[in-house]
Amino acid sequence: MPQEAIRVLTEAANRQIRSLIKARDGVDRAELLAEIDQLLDAPGSWLNGPSPSGALPQLDGAGESSKDGDAAIALHRSLSGLTRVEASDSRLWNALGLTTYRNYIEQRWGDGGASSEAWASRRVLPVDVSGMRPLARQSLSRLWWTAQVLHDPFLIMPLSKKIGDPYAYVPLAFSVEDLRAGVMERGYWGLGGFPLLLFETIRRLESEGLHLDRGRYRMLLRRMLIITGHTRLDYLIANEPCRAANLMEEVARSVLEMNPED
Repeated sequence: MPQEAIRVLTEAANRQIRSLIKARDGVDRAELLAEIDQLLDAPGSWLNGPSPSGALPQLDGAGESSKDGDAAIALHRSLSGLTRVEASDSRLWNALGLTTYRNYIEQRWGDGGASSEAWASRRVLPVDVSGMRPLARQSLSRLWWTAQVLHDPFLIMPLSKKIGDPYAYVPLAFSVEDLRAGVMERGYWGLGGFPLLLFETIRRLESEGLHLDRGRYRMLLRRMLIITGHTRLDYLIANEPCRAANLMEEVARSVLEMNPED
């Protein structure tokens, strides 16, 4: 049965909400929310948006980061039909963050402190989204985009193939948040199969009890880009995934032996 279209904010309502947040910085949070809700209650603030693939899931934010992987998979499954243009639209994520998933975000991220802008950073995207950085931080878009980038529908990568799950690498990515954020915020997400290879490498190291600290995560990203920069990663992943993973693992092991300050 076709799902009812998700309601998204109009351009005008989206801009008004961002203006309110900026103008009311430091005011009582309940007062700010009351003003936002007044806008949301107006029928003219809404348009029909994309239709989900399934019913929107209930998300549990009580477990903080330990449940991010499951939440990302559930949200992506229900919104798997989104195009990348639709998934970059602040009107969609702002609408969901201020209505359907308001309680989830409060559970997951708390009240955000005294600053309205700090509070808004996990809830409301800029009106005009430029680049991946804001999408990688807003509470809901960060979940969907991470699952999108690490989705392996043809079960090509070793872990996906082994357990028969196209989302096999998503929970792992959220378990190493510094690396996940680095991949998503700095543009590495767009380099073909690079993110999948990267997290397969992390999986192999962690299976041996080897862990990278934050400094080595940065080194690993830099060295992998240098070494694989002229390699057709998409071709390797599609045709020789084990060879591609072995190449990445070799780089990662060299990083373990280096000084992060080098």
